[in-house]
Amino acid sequence: MTTKPMSVARTIDQHHKQFTADASYIKGMKALDHNKLSAATEGLKEKIANVINYYVYFRSMKSVKLTKGSLSDEAEKALVTRGKDALATFQDITSRVNNIGKALAESGLDKAMDRHMESLCQHLDYNPKVLATLQELKDMGITEAEIACVMEEVKKNNNNLLKYGGGDGTFAGFVKTMESLNKPFQVEQKTMEQFGLPTIQGAGGGTSGTTVGVVVAVVVIAIIFCVITVFYA
Repeated sequence: MTTKPMSVARTIDQHHKQFTADASYIKGMKALDHNKLSAATEGLKEKIANVINYYVYFRSMKSVKLTKGSLSDEAEKALVTRGKDALATFQDITSRVNNIGKALAESGLDKAMDRHMESLCQHLDYNPKVLATLQELKDMGITEAEIACVMEEVKKNNNNLLKYGGGDGTFAGFVKTMESLNKPFQVEQKTMEQFGLPTIQGAGGGTSGTTVGVVVAVVVIAIIFCVITVFYA
């Protein structure tokens, strides 16, 4: 039997009310350093769009190289330049997510988030705010199939976004997952600078799969802040 959308909407609303009624949430919102949080979240959407824009360009150039067998020196250099910018942007996103985590931990708000994330993530495919965010991501160039792959990966952990990439279900754990992607992304950029865009997994000592992992991570970030709704504007 298919769950009725109205019933699902009520469940989503109920879970959010339980989240905001949690004592740790109420106490945490009062103790939260809103200036610190604002500094970390300001312009975050644009940063995410920057990384996704690079991924779409990277994907297109890889397709061209696979078809033609090579790219011009100019195209390879342009890809390296954009890759360096995307790396710097992703490192900034990671730093911002880390600062958000610190602000949440200092206020105690992270306890409420960790407790309720799994219930907040139920029915992601019906949550209107999530659907609006996914549409934004598609408008940035992420395909329907790629979104579906991300959502399938998330489903493996009962839709708990904080368990993405082997996370332990806490915001602090998710921050570590994010930070773990910086080094391989940096290595991939170095590899491209030396050997050009890899078209085969592991070519030149690197793997273009890292770029995919990075863009999936920023997609998950976007959905997380959409789900909790109070931090992302």
